[in-house]
Amino acid sequence: LYQGNTGLWFAWLVDNESKKLRGGTIPSRIRLEDEMVLRRSLSENFSLHDCEGSRRGSGTARRSFFRRRSRHHRNNSKDSREFNSFSDASLNSDSVPILDDSIFGYTKIEKQESNMIRPVVVLAPLSDAVINKLIAESPDKYCQCQTVLMSSSAMSMEQNLSRGHYIDYWKQDDQYECIRVADIKDICDKKMHCLLNVGVEAIERLQRLKIYPIVVFVHHKSPKQIREVRDVQFLPEKMTTKLAKELYDQNQKLEQENQHTFSCVIQGGNLAHMCMSIKSVISNEQKKTIWLTA
Repeated sequence: LYQGNTGLWFAWLVDNESKKLRGGTIPSRIRLEDEMVLRRSLSENFSLHDCEGSRRGSGTARRSFFRRRSRHHRNNSKDSREFNSFSDASLNSDSVPILDDSIFGYTKIEKQESNMIRPVVVLAPLSDAVINKLIAESPDKYCQCQTVLMSSSAMSMEQNLSRGHYIDYWKQDDQYECIRVADIKDICDKKMHCLLNVGVEAIERLQRLKIYPIVVFVHHKSPKQIREVRDVQFLPEKMTTKLAKELYDQNQKLEQENQHTFSCVIQGGNLAHMCMSIKSVISNEQKKTIWLTA
């Protein structure tokens, strides 16, 4: 109840080092969720109903919504005017990101201390080609973690996974192929970014081991955009329409369910463009303070 107003919290905008920049009001968690639900409902009403009566109803609901919202800002003190002005400009619900499929809200996070060169996970339909090109262009900066073949039982592999010896493994004929945590650390200790083509579960395992990867997701507009990517050296074979559609659908599902794990999203394009964008992301993210969900 900031200054007696229901639905408001006082908050500080902070920089990457958690230093306070300036203060203002933001919607409380419950009020924010209510606003987002109403906003979504209004959007659905406009898209589903084209008749004038439906538009009038939606307009009435929208006006009622803004009237309710305005009651929270009727404090004429100088501080309140400054905070409300700041809130309207910088800390309002319009700037709150979508955290999951149609879920909005606040997330508790903690700053993580790490001085190591961070590994990089590339989540993309053409991740193998992207990784190979990055290494070919900058072998002094990037290195792919090689998988290791293990002759072991499924139980033993699962035990080593839970103990933090591996971040991922899969069956390869009569053996198991795995990615070892020690190999990732060895590459990072050489002041090189270890490039990984792994799933979201492996990202979470790395974080539990206090290894914080830079996660780059490549968003493609359509299966056709994926299929049209060509490179004589790294993508010599023409992709089928069916495979492009499968990769696109998998990528869409990955984005919808796991965007909270992404460090950055880049737009798909030709291979050179994607690699250039990823290099820029890696350089920027390596300098940043690491914040993780608490």
